[in-house]
Amino acid sequence: MFILDLKLTLFFLLLAGLALAGLVGWLAWRQARANSGWRALASLPVGVVVQADDGAVTFRNSSAQQLAGTTALEPLLERLGVNGAAAPQSGLMNQPRPLRWWRARLGDASVVTLADAGEQQQFITRQNAFVSQLAHELRTPLMAIAAHTEVVRSSAEDEKLRATSLAVLQRESGRMGRLVRDLLELYRLEAAAELSLQPVHVALVAEAAISQVYPRAEERNLELTLETSGRLPPVLAHPDRLAQVFGNLLANAINYCRPGDAIVVRLTTEPDCVRCTVQDTGPGIPPADLPHVTERLYRGRKDVAGTGLGLALVVEILRRHHSQLHLESRSDGSATGTTASWLLPVAPRNHS
Repeated sequence: MFILDLKLTLFFLLLAGLALAGLVGWLAWRQARANSGWRALASLPVGVVVQADDGAVTFRNSSAQQLAGTTALEPLLERLGVNGAAAPQSGLMNQPRPLRWWRARLGDASVVTLADAGEQQQFITRQNAFVSQLAHELRTPLMAIAAHTEVVRSSAEDEKLRATSLAVLQRESGRMGRLVRDLLELYRLEAAAELSLQPVHVALVAEAAISQVYPRAEERNLELTLETSGRLPPVLAHPDRLAQVFGNLLANAINYCRPGDAIVVRLTTEPDCVRCTVQDTGPGIPPADLPHVTERLYRGRKDVAGTGLGLALVVEILRRHHSQLHLESRSDGSATGTTASWLLPVAPRNHS
């Protein structure tokens, strides 16, 4: 009887051992799955924090700690308020840096994600400044149009005054039209997909752009020439947009140059690319204005016609060509002038 009881006892102990081993294995498997999930969260480029209801942080990934900087996560999370809300929450905090945060319940804890909002805030600041400047640019011609419309209406007998006001109306309405046109062009360019680049003979594009502005250059007594270094290989470009780059830069040079100045479009071959240059002997750009002339709506001189968007368009078009505009200018001494240049890659031979 004792022997039978001993066998039963050993049998049950064996079953208990197997059950315990199974339970330990199952718990280890669950923990391994959980750890695998945390490891996946650890590699995310956004900050992830798991916070218990008592405020203790039970998990954080490296991105969360980098975003917090030298600030401890617990006091930073305290700024978000009570973390027991069932509905997901989101917001923006400005310290220690602009951070966009989202929080949601997960069982008996809260999951908080953090993302750097600095770039977003800078974009909003730039957009606000742009809208403010645009409002100013539109307000000036609108006020002139309103004032001179009234002059035209009330000066029927003064033909000279009427003619002057009509000229102002034509000039300011044209200025508004160009501004709206350039704004729409810039918007379309930024909203469009990547430009379709194809093999282009850059010399033909430059010649066509020069022919468009040549009558105006002659009218202003400016010398306009094209120089090329032998046979140029085809480049990867969008022909219409590249023509716009040449056209905007030539229009700028013609607007600012003095009678008797010279403008040269120069195309030279370099290793795997073609350098395009528009150089003039005009009055140059003052050093204080040079860093800002490619900004939208920036105009260093108000006495020269323009919208302040021509160079901004050039910069955006060249960015779509994986290139950038380089500006050099000298506004003092005897040898003044401005040089704008950029590089275009040579088209591969098998490019279709």
